[in-house]
Amino acid sequence: EILSFDMGGTTAKACLIRDGLLPLTDELEVARSRRFTKSSGLPVATPAVNMIEIGAGGGSIAVIGPLGIVQVGPESAGAAPGPVCYGGGGSAPTVTDADLVLGYLDPERFAGGTMRLDADAARTALARNIAGPLGLGEVAASWTVHDVVNETMAAAVRMHVTERGGDPSRPVLIAFGGAGPVHVGNLAAKLGIRKVLVPLRAGVLSALGLLLSPAAFDLKRTRKQPLDRLDPHAIRAEIAAMQDAIAARLVEAAPGAPPSFVITLEVISGRAIRCRCRSRRIGLALSMRRRCSPPLPKSIAPSTATTTTTSRPSWSISWSPAMPAKRPRSSRRCPKPATLRRPRAVATVPGRRGAAS
Repeated sequence: EILSFDMGGTTAKACLIRDGLLPLTDELEVARSRRFTKSSGLPVATPAVNMIEIGAGGGSIAVIGPLGIVQVGPESAGAAPGPVCYGGGGSAPTVTDADLVLGYLDPERFAGGTMRLDADAARTALARNIAGPLGLGEVAASWTVHDVVNETMAAAVRMHVTERGGDPSRPVLIAFGGAGPVHVGNLAAKLGIRKVLVPLRAGVLSALGLLLSPAAFDLKRTRKQPLDRLDPHAIRAEIAAMQDAIAARLVEAAPGAPPSFVITLEVISGRAIRCRCRSRRIGLALSMRRRCSPPLPKSIAPSTATTTTTSRPSWSISWSPAMPAKRPRSSRRCPKPATLRRPRAVATVPGRRGAAS
């Protein structure tokens, strides 16, 4: 298990990778508002890597919140004006300013020696906005900012890993991005991770991955018809047509690269068609060669089927057994929630028959 950790100037991203395969999902959520909990963000209905994004980066601004405690992000100084130590006109202290005061950054050799950082300006900003109001020293205030952003990222990573049934302390943590290697040590300590890898040229690893990753296309289609009238030959012909369409796109995007396909059947429980509140989905990955006929699922009872097909240089298909065409009207309705009635307390007074309160 690998936990990729990318911390840049505005955001930090984490992704749990198992068996060398990126976790793909078509139910990605962004901008989660309730402490990174599921269903508190905005759903993005497009295939994407299942990762979590946190508004914490080197440019995240540190402020004292309404409760008198330090908060870091999600507001960011961005590239312009940037952190105070960049000398671009910024006045609000950021995570980078705190890291510089703590000695994590070399003011003389920053960015390969092409840029000099102003440590005095960073101390002044931290003393004015954080240390002074809290009655702390500059170093103590910097440690507070550094620890708060680490705890924010650790909480998000725990949520991401546990949602996928993992243990946050088991993966190997790979840190990259401009600020990732700076914070990886203390982040790993908070998560209980014992092994950390920092690749060479970590600041440009994301750009390198974009250049080296294979071209990928996803294709998804839906079929809805009774299984007892399902034509396997029509399904196979549709799969072949989808493969041809993807292969044609791959020829344009990556000339000379042999295409590979991944097919996934998405099984949806019967009640999901008539009653969405009871929807259940199970993704089944099928190992297939190009133009190989996919076996139809034998374990699905004859009812209505919805077929969805997804693809990623690699691509997938989804099967959804639905309800039979005719069912009693009452069984298709969503169950009404039970009404809670106020309990009635009855007490009998000794010696007075029938008296109650």
